[in-house]
Amino acid sequence: MIKKYLITGCSTRNSLGYKIAEKIREKDRLALILAVSNPEKTDADILAVFGGVIDLNYQIDFTKNYDMHLQAISEIYSSIDVLINCAGLNGNYWFENMNESEWDNIMSVNLKSLYKVTQALLPNLTKANGTVLNIVSNAARNPMRCSLAYNASKSAALMLTQQLARE
Repeated sequence: MIKKYLITGCSTRNSLGYKIAEKIREKDRLALILAVSNPEKTDADILAVFGGVIDLNYQIDFTKNYDMHLQAISEIYSSIDVLINCAGLNGNYWFENMNESEWDNIMSVNLKSLYKVTQALLPNLTKANGTVLNIVSNAARNPMRCSLAYNASKSAALMLTQQLARE
C-alpha cells in the first residue's frame, strides 16, 4: 500500500519540510503531497528532485485565507495517512519593535496553519487511522533572544499538540 503524506513547510530546498520529504522519498516510493507557500516554486523543480512521484504540489499562503485550498486537498485526497505540519516562520524582532502585522504573520504560519490543516484533514486521517506529526521547536520551552512571536507561537503549537494527543 502506498502511503500518502501531506507535508507543510516545503517552500525552499533548504526548508525542514522539504528535507523531510527528501528523506521519506529516499526510503520508499510514497505519494507525497507538498504544501508550499513560495509562488516561485514550480512543479518541475519539485518533480525533478522526487522523481515524479508527487501527486500534488499545492501552494498555500499560510498568511491569508486558505480554507478553500484545504477543502480541495481534503476532497482530492480522501485518505491521508500522515500529516507532517512543518511550516515555520521567524522574525527577529524585539518586543518594542514588533508591529501587529509581523506578529500576525508569524502566528498565522506557525500556529494557525497547524490548527487549520490538522482540523481540515482530521476526518480523513481518522478514517485512515493516520498520524499527525507536528514539528515544533526547542524554542517552545527555551525561548530564543529577539524572537518573541516565534517563541510564543511554538509554545502554543506544543500545547495544541499535547491537547490533540489527549483527544
